[in-house]
Amino acid sequence: MSKSTFFKRIALTAIAALGFGMLSVAPSNATVTAHTLAIDSATDAVETGDTATAVLTHSFVNLSSAQDSVTIQAIVTSSNASYAGTIRMTITDSYTSDGNDGTDANSASYFNGLSANDAYNTFKAINEQTVDSMTIAHASAANKAIGTEISLKLVGIDRAGTYTVTVYTLTHNSGVAAGTATSVSATWTVTVTDVAATKSATNSTATLRSNNAAGLLGTGTFFGGTAEGTDSQTTILATSTVTDVVPEATLLIKQKDGTSTNLAQESYTVQVTGEAYVAAGTTDGGGAASAPTARPTAATGSKYLRMATFVADSATAVWIWSTGTAGTATITATSDSGLVLASKTITFSGKATTLAVTTTTKKVIQAGTGTASTSAFSVTVTDAGGRKVPGLTDLVIVSDNVAAISGGSCVDASGAVTDGVYVCSVNPVVTSTSGMAAKLTVRMPDPAVTTATAAAGPYLTTTYDVTMGSS
Repeated sequence: MSKSTFFKRIALTAIAALGFGMLSVAPSNATVTAHTLAIDSATDAVETGDTATAVLTHSFVNLSSAQDSVTIQAIVTSSNASYAGTIRMTITDSYTSDGNDGTDANSASYFNGLSANDAYNTFKAINEQTVDSMTIAHASAANKAIGTEISLKLVGIDRAGTYTVTVYTLTHNSGVAAGTATSVSATWTVTVTDVAATKSATNSTATLRSNNAAGLLGTGTFFGGTAEGTDSQTTILATSTVTDVVPEATLLIKQKDGTSTNLAQESYTVQVTGEAYVAAGTTDGGGAASAPTARPTAATGSKYLRMATFVADSATAVWIWSTGTAGTATITATSDSGLVLASKTITFSGKATTLAVTTTTKKVIQAGTGTASTSAFSVTVTDAGGRKVPGLTDLVIVSDNVAAISGGSCVDASGAVTDGVYVCSVNPVVTSTSGMAAKLTVRMPDPAVTTATAAAGPYLTTTYDVTMGSS
């Protein structure tokens, strides 16, 4: 419909509703009348990455006051995904029964909630802005027919599915802030299909790495010392109180199409169940993203993520943080075609509560060497829930017979299987002799006691007995 035809129709609507010569004698309680809203098409179809566009035509008569107004609000009311796109409305034409020449004098006034002074804007001041709602009134007078043409867009839709946008209206009598809902509305259904792209196949890989591995993407060996597709760590200390923003882990996903060409480049979703938050660790195509400026919290952390892969044969990274609560988290990545690209379970341990000797490799230590006896035994550290606690650096060995064994140390063995298992080495004294014995105490300051120190304790402990032998 042309603008001039639309203007004629709203003018005729005003005449039909009010009667010739009767505009000045409207009832005192009258408000918006002759209210209509139409959409150019109730359905549209686009591909992922496109923008869907519709045209709204809206009109009403402010029967009793220049402050009689209508609010238009567009909302995505139905979607098959957590990510539903974004509504944008832009005014493309505005006219009243005074005229249809594009001037502010013959246009409506608009309030969009974006103005610093919370005032109504002229048509020229608002027609370059994009919003999801607006309030429409006449600039100065009552008994005017008011028309607006609006470009309605659904942008940022990168998930296939069916999206329903409902446009609601509320009327305001004489400037009353609280609006009254009306039955004047429009419904718009947008069907989104996937852009033609090679789908991911089962030879795609997903690899867990410690900390931030976003700068080490690609084939071959990743950060952590294991090959692509082999996780380097699945047990991690929960560290919500640490201010360091570096993530506890990175999930690297590389989509492949089942052949050597590796042209797969689907978008995918990441869903978390349990004690973790996720964020995009790379930009589209695998380039490293800006480092996060703050550690996720219960208020800011996300358990859902959309990742777009627009460059074939390129890995993308998902950063993973613990929530700070001990427990497990399962991170599942699913391509838009439905292929499960990854399902990784990470254990986040709490504070250490128990030390226990779990491997007894050497009960007899060679005397008189003065050289450390490596991998003599192993100690497993667990929390209150029985979860292994990795990454500790304050385990020491104290000997009750320093003439035989002067002491020793225990270090985290790392690796996906042995996280939280500490391999211990002991130091025989050069003057020690065969037949001597020592009780070795492995200890660490008790993390449940805030005042615990390495020198004074209190400690968590376990013991191991050794004897000295000849060569």
